[in-house]
Amino acid sequence: MTIRNVLRNTPIHYHSEDGQFIVGNVLAGHEMTANDPFLFMEDVVFPEGTFGLHPHRGIETITYVLEGEVMHHDTTHGDGSIQAGDVQWMTAGGGVLHAEEPAPGTKAHVLQLWLNLPAEQKMMPSNYQTLFQKDMPVVETDGTSVRIFSGEFQGIRAETTNIVPVNMYDIRMQRDSTLQFPIQEGDKAFAILLDGEAKFGHEAIATTAPAVIHFSLDAGDIAIRATEKAHILFYSGTPLGEPIAARGPFVMNTREQLEEAFRDYREGKFHTI
Repeated sequence: MTIRNVLRNTPIHYHSEDGQFIVGNVLAGHEMTANDPFLFMEDVVFPEGTFGLHPHRGIETITYVLEGEVMHHDTTHGDGSIQAGDVQWMTAGGGVLHAEEPAPGTKAHVLQLWLNLPAEQKMMPSNYQTLFQKDMPVVETDGTSVRIFSGEFQGIRAETTNIVPVNMYDIRMQRDSTLQFPIQEGDKAFAILLDGEAKFGHEAIATTAPAVIHFSLDAGDIAIRATEKAHILFYSGTPLGEPIAARGPFVMNTREQLEEAFRDYREGKFHTI
């Protein structure tokens, strides 16, 4: 089997104005069409009070906790909390108001990905899945461990409900270990090297954390070799190929739908959806 090439290998740069709220851009908002079905992603360290009650429509947010505890509250499904290694998978659908806060008096470190919803599902009822790492299936081979948060790996499937077919793996690799696995031809695929050093793709591109690695769309396996102990998040998904109209916390298909979303929010309809 051929090995996919690496399209881009980009270091993640961080910025902060006060030393408390720290942001690293993983997937840029102006590249939504190129990254379809993935829209936007940030690596964020934030204190209490940063992300109070705010709206979303037309997307799913997938929040992976790296450090700390994140407490969630929304206007439709109530409360919950996740800790390091856990994932919050929220389907905003037609509209939700929610807040994400670290435990009182602490900071949290998360990666949050925005995933697009297809046109026919953008106004679906909102939903919330808590994916505790202890409950997710794990595949272990020589020197590697793959925890499956979404989709399938080596015939093992997570029970996560998907609207857009997405694989999400938490990969831990020991030094000099290798990993090779297939994904569907045409699927968008990227990896985030969170810690350590590894080589990616057919060209064995050497990469040091923190970095994001984008793979080509051609047929072929994903190949990774850890040159030091490494922690990697991997995502792949089928592009929707639909128009994207995005502004603020809303992602729809047309400008008119965006205007409707802002109007509904101003009129308080998100409180009653």
